[in-house]
Amino acid sequence: MNRQEANREIVNRISEMVESQPDLRFNQILFSLGVSKNAYPFKLPDGKPDFGQQYCEDLFGEESVETLKRMNGNGG
Repeated sequence: MNRQEANREIVNRISEMVESQPDLRFNQILFSLGVSKNAYPFKLPDGKPDFGQQYCEDLFGEESVETLKRMNGNGG
């Protein structure tokens, strides 16, 4: 599968969930489908987790094929 095919499949799955779950917010959809990774605790300067602040892993450079694999439960 190439990048464009993976992009189309990801968009199809997002579109299906938008239609079937109209009450979900967009970011909830992305997390539910596995497009975005779960939030991790922010690290304080001493290295301890601060559970009051969370962030998402930056996936900007991830190939679409890898995103789709994670959505299928095959990685990430």
